[in-house]
Amino acid sequence: MKVHEILFNHLLKKEVIVVFDVDGVLAPYEFGDKKHCLSDDKWDEMLEKGIDVYSNVTPIKVLQKFIKRKGTENVYVCSVSSIKEYDSKVAFCMKKYSIPEDHIILVKYKTDKVSFLDALSKAMKLPHNEIALVEDTVETLDQAAKSGYCTVHISSFFNFEAFFRGRNMETQESKFKITKFERDLLVQLQNGGYKYIGKDHSGEFEPLRLVACDRKMPYHNLAELFTTYKMNSCYIEDEPFRSMFSFIWCGNQFEIQDILNNCEVVEDD
Repeated sequence: MKVHEILFNHLLKKEVIVVFDVDGVLAPYEFGDKKHCLSDDKWDEMLEKGIDVYSNVTPIKVLQKFIKRKGTENVYVCSVSSIKEYDSKVAFCMKKYSIPEDHIILVKYKTDKVSFLDALSKAMKLPHNEIALVEDTVETLDQAAKSGYCTVHISSFFNFEAFFRGRNMETQESKFKITKFERDLLVQLQNGGYKYIGKDHSGEFEPLRLVACDRKMPYHNLAELFTTYKMNSCYIEDEPFRSMFSFIWCGNQFEIQDILNNCEVVEDD
């Protein structure tokens, strides 16, 4: 097994907490005109004017996919921030990555990050090796590694797409196994504008159901095919999607195109 495969298998374990930095990790350095940054004076001027400095920052798609598959329950943010950029940075993490506000911790100095990891380890009663820090600053990673934490440089995520597409992460099989009927329904969902399919069991959605959704599409496009519950989502009982229940994780979404690209059609039961 390759190094990145071992790493992602560990990070995706339910009990492992993953802590992300923001600048250079969740938020790419794209603040200047053909430069990665602005001058300190220009940055301070924008903050003084109350400009939402992170509002136009584009999130990293591969990290969005990872966090969706991981689930935000065990995803945290720890980033250095001034008081003036606090609200903008928190809003960015919540809006672009759906990370809960109480999971976003902003500190004054980089050296405070290991202290946060220590506090998190104590609060969650987890050993250090079950908490992972994702960073772009090697010095910060070195400090965390010395304390026994799992440390991940952001460049490791260059391999995440290949890792996911090369195997079904739940069953360790090379392809998603679905029936022809399921594949045809997925194509029909996609043609109707729906991009994601997932499993939900929260609140009024008991028992387990599959949900297909795209926030831009109204639910009535599928009213004749499936039982619908509320706007922008289509809730489907376990039939006719039988095989997909075996690998779709509860609380996470899979891109329909990812499944179609990596599926193996099996005989209907």
